[in-house]
Amino acid sequence: MNLPVVKDLKVLVLVLVSLFLFAVQPVNAADVVFTCAADGIGDQDDMCLWLHPEDPAKSLIITADKDAWKLFVYNLRGEELGTYSLPHRPGNIDVVYNFSFNGRLIDLVGFNTRSVNNARFGFYMINEATLELDSLGFPQTDGWNDELYGCALYRSPVNQSFYAFGSDQSSRIQQYHFFDDGNGGIAVELKRSWQNGSAFFPTEGMVADHENGLLYAANENEGIYVYDAEEDQPTDHIRFLGLDPGKLDDDVEGVAIYYAANGSGYLIASSQGENYFSVFERAGDNAFVGTFQINGVRDTDGIDVLSSSLDENFPAGIFACHNDRLEPQHVELVSWEDISNDFEENLIIDTTYWNPRLATTASKDFEFDQAQLEIYPNPASSLININFEVKRPARVQCLIYDANGREIARLNDQDHIAGKFHLRWESPSAVPQGLVYCKVLIGEQTIVRKVIII
Repeated sequence: MNLPVVKDLKVLVLVLVSLFLFAVQPVNAADVVFTCAADGIGDQDDMCLWLHPEDPAKSLIITADKDAWKLFVYNLRGEELGTYSLPHRPGNIDVVYNFSFNGRLIDLVGFNTRSVNNARFGFYMINEATLELDSLGFPQTDGWNDELYGCALYRSPVNQSFYAFGSDQSSRIQQYHFFDDGNGGIAVELKRSWQNGSAFFPTEGMVADHENGLLYAANENEGIYVYDAEEDQPTDHIRFLGLDPGKLDDDVEGVAIYYAANGSGYLIASSQGENYFSVFERAGDNAFVGTFQINGVRDTDGIDVLSSSLDENFPAGIFACHNDRLEPQHVELVSWEDISNDFEENLIIDTTYWNPRLATTASKDFEFDQAQLEIYPNPASSLININFEVKRPARVQCLIYDANGREIARLNDQDHIAGKFHLRWESPSAVPQGLVYCKVLIGEQTIVRKVIII
């Protein structure tokens, strides 16, 4: 660019400043809608978004503050609803739904504690009526090479079991199965461990794809490694998204998944060192889509995203991120629609597909495929027929859920020999019109179909 000839020094300075500001303006920049900044915060460097089962407007943002040793709970306007002091310093935090505990299904958050010799996972149940958290304990882990640094939770679409992945500052990853211990708490059992890239660099940001059965683990100075998330699979990475200036820069911190229909959606990563967020396709080989920034946000660590329509401020979903621009560190809430619109070709907005309480459909090539389940008529009003095939003897369950993931009918729960079978649901007229889900489990294989009630 040729600069104009300017004799006045003050004018020259103004021109140069203007050119600099123009150069550093982000191509894609969204605005903060609300800020989560309760009294007593220190560094809320990770958070998770919880979807309320009946009223999306009551959904929560739950932050882990590593400096204050606390969890903070906020509503969608960034207003503090609760604060929970912890006996251990928290790290990253995540949420799972429909965990079987003490004879009922609950939603819970889990996080790692920042320690080496006393490394633990912490678990808290979310009370959907009071929006409060109840501790389920801090089961201890071991075998770490360095400080336990990151955490991600996972519900397997293959066997419906729940797992916690932990990572340390030497990029050692361990996968634990967690379950009800029968005594009012949660127990953990180590299943796998492996090295995520170079041990000279830490791994903190991780996220599991609950639908496709994958784990994305970000080695901060190398890139994002992709693994099969099932406990019995090899630990060799199946894909690697390496650093690429302007597309993915070090250090790579938070990672999150935006779910959309037909396996689509996005993997999102925070390039903390360069103050932008990278967007990749969720499907296929995670092709690069583009980047965006958020006005007033710098040095972001943790992120999360939720595609559901929540309220008038977030009708097309919500994105949350850590902001290290000021001290103490806030969490910012951003409209997904704002982010989408900042791209030349708008990002997907799909507020109806993803229901985390029904996150059980794996896209891998299981023997149980779409052809083995037939539902008709669809839409339906008075009678629904369900045909399914069992290829070898297995336990078969057929369950109907409403749009909020609540079980409303159990049509079958028994052992079957190999063969073709027929079920009838004769009471859909008693269900409010709209969307329901039919879930069929044959042994360890699961499929979910949408049904419209008219």
